[in-house]
Amino acid sequence: MLLWPSSPYMTVRRIAVGACVLAAMSGSLTMTSAARADVYWSGERFIGQARNDGSSPDPTFVRRSLDATALAADRSHLYWNNGEASDRIGSIGRSRLNGTRATIFVPKVKQPQGVAVDSTHVYWTTNAGSIGRATTAARPNNRQIDRSFITGLDEPSGIAVDSRHLYWSEGTSIARANLDGTNVDHSFISGLNGPLFSIAVTKSHLYWTERGADRTSTVARARKNGTRVDHGFVPGIAGNATSVAASRSHIYWSVPGVFKPATRALGRARLDGTRVNYELISGADLVPSSSATVLTGLVVSRKSVPARR
Repeated sequence: MLLWPSSPYMTVRRIAVGACVLAAMSGSLTMTSAARADVYWSGERFIGQARNDGSSPDPTFVRRSLDATALAADRSHLYWNNGEASDRIGSIGRSRLNGTRATIFVPKVKQPQGVAVDSTHVYWTTNAGSIGRATTAARPNNRQIDRSFITGLDEPSGIAVDSRHLYWSEGTSIARANLDGTNVDHSFISGLNGPLFSIAVTKSHLYWTERGADRTSTVARARKNGTRVDHGFVPGIAGNATSVAASRSHIYWSVPGVFKPATRALGRARLDGTRVNYELISGADLVPSSSATVLTGLVVSRKSVPARR
């Protein structure tokens, strides 16, 4: 019998969370050799990276006592949540795409879940049933924070954003709202084989992961207008795939390996579902050999950048 936990991260032991951790990280991340990369993933105490074809993987790209279970990226920065599994106050962190200048970007966020970013704002979901947002202005004095941008939600988790809408998961449904927070539709796409933990969006489609048959999972997709739902777009993923991310040409997913570490992997397929690679990155290339036990967040940046030297 395959057990599906209420959260894919429930077995991870959290270390320090909250503002003090990220403040201590600022300007002092442990970096490895210079590399170019645009795929990022997170786990207990680390953020890893690789090129978008899976080459040059570095599971210790950022190695600190992070509590990141969700990642987002724009053209210049990486964002993450901190404190998802704690009763303490968490935060939204940010660094350059090469891992430098990590800092607390939005402090005092209660149990942040998913994270998304567009050209003007970073958004996050919370266990309190809300979505918050903040402008991405570089100077804190110019930053506007709305901690109750959208409220009255049912345990929102994954979140994604495009040029017109916000999308997020609520249990076994995908919800949608306008970018200004109006016209909330809690059942934009419903009846999915959840729970859903992550959503990715491209110019034409939404992607997420679902339970499959025989202890497998799938990547599912639908058109951005909510039609033509395909529950088995990429079938036969061994284990419980939870995180999903998209580039202009490919869809990526991660299997955290909560109960079966042998299934832990990062997979990839073309956006049309062809050329499936179930183990684009796996094993020691994906997770450090120390106490880190599962994968959590996943994101593809919009461009590759040189790493810190």
